[in-house]
Amino acid sequence: MRDLKGEAVKICSLCLLPRPDHEPICAICENDEFTAAELREDAGLEYRLLAGNQLDLAYRSLESDVARGGEDGRRTLWLAWLAYAFGDARAVEIWCHEGARLEPDSPEPYVMLGLVMMRGERWAEAVEEFEAALNKPGVTLERRALLETFRAEALANIPEW
Repeated sequence: MRDLKGEAVKICSLCLLPRPDHEPICAICENDEFTAAELREDAGLEYRLLAGNQLDLAYRSLESDVARGGEDGRRTLWLAWLAYAFGDARAVEIWCHEGARLEPDSPEPYVMLGLVMMRGERWAEAVEEFEAALNKPGVTLERRALLETFRAEALANIPEW
């Protein structure tokens, strides 16, 4: 792995993962809005792998950490986002449920589940997940606006009988 210390990276505004500065659209969630960041000296292996766009290695490293007892909410959400990028909806659901168990006040597992439901055109379930995320404490105004947009999009796609 090449040394990325001090290189410019950016944080995706949707998946909140570090991405290479040159990437115009997030390869993980297909979002195009980012916040500038710098790769810190103390960044962990998985963070550096994600910033270097080595998604498969990041996934394997995270899984290995979890298998050795290093499971936490952040790692499970990163695994969920990577599974989302790889198109593995079942793994996304598993990691999101684990993330919700580990961090019950976090809206992020429900954001992910809502996006998976939208990808599968399961509109009513997507609405439920986005509403669950909106009801969690500490949702920022920016995140709330994004969730309301996703919720409205899912609602608009529910067929009327």
